[in-house]
Amino acid sequence: MQIYTTLPVVTALAPALRDCPVPVVIDHFALASAVAGTGQPGFDALLEMVATGNVYVKLSAPYRLTVWQDGRPPIEAREIARALIDTRLDRMLWGTDWPHSGAWPGVARTRDRSEPLHPIDDGEQLSAFCAWVSETEKQAILVDNASRLYGF
Repeated sequence: MQIYTTLPVVTALAPALRDCPVPVVIDHFALASAVAGTGQPGFDALLEMVATGNVYVKLSAPYRLTVWQDGRPPIEAREIARALIDTRLDRMLWGTDWPHSGAWPGVARTRDRSEPLHPIDDGEQLSAFCAWVSETEKQAILVDNASRLYGF
């Protein structure tokens, strides 16, 4: 099961998620704030679930964790990523989040039109991720963990 939600929801659902009979993948770092860092409310609950439960975290779309500047998302998620990786490397996954849709700064959500896709540079996102990890960690997160979880 994969869920896209925030730290407060993860915290509220912690017992159910931790004890879920199927693996749970929490998308986009559980939308932790890169600016607030590892001390923000709920991040400790996420780390505890990763450490002891059946929970994985997808280290995807780090641009969703911060405030955009000059129309571009800075990539500031290293501290959040390292805390998760250091807690349990075998529970980390990576993804691009392509085609980069959804709510964005300055774009109001509406039901009567499709949301725009955004020109995120996936190569830049992957390069940032690679700067946060060792070669062994990169192999685990990009290949081995997904292969084990999804059976391919």
